[in-house]
Amino acid sequence: MRRVLRIALCSAAILGLVAIGVLLPTFKAAAENLAAFDGSIYAALRVASLANFPATAGNTTSVSAGAELIEKGPRLSALNAPAAGTAASASVAANATARHVIDCIDFSSVSSGAVTAANVTLVIRDGASGAGTILWQKNFAIATAAAASVQEINQQGFCGLNLVGSTNTAMTVEFSAGVANAPQTVNFSYYNVQ
Repeated sequence: MRRVLRIALCSAAILGLVAIGVLLPTFKAAAENLAAFDGSIYAALRVASLANFPATAGNTTSVSAGAELIEKGPRLSALNAPAAGTAASASVAANATARHVIDCIDFSSVSSGAVTAANVTLVIRDGASGAGTILWQKNFAIATAAAASVQEINQQGFCGLNLVGSTNTAMTVEFSAGVANAPQTVNFSYYNVQ
């Protein structure tokens, strides 16, 4: 009985060594080529660089095309809170070697006096104020208000947008129009992809 057990253990050890011998070159190749198993093959890992992002901006592109993005890097921000009657518009200037990626936005409007009903649109643009491709938009109906301190647009914020702009292009978050006696605010945070 002991002899059978010893033979079984030796056979298992030999099979284990054969399995390691077969698998070791695969693991070594994966480590040397910085690859990851995707369920069927070992595919090369790609870094989050400008070359691995889509060539054009727009809401039909995938911002994670081919690149694993673990951390987005340092955040920057822009904000604008103009006087009542002026459309809020926050922009960041073009960067010659990178794309701006909007991560979070925040916006609101509150009456400072009597307000006449109006419709406004909040847009995120891949471009300067009033120009460029609209990547995201939201419409609002401003209600008539008889006095000050009426919250026309409740403070709202969205994070995780990850809207990628074009290389060497400004990025803007803005309302389409100002409303008399209803000051607006817009803020956004972004990071750059090089």
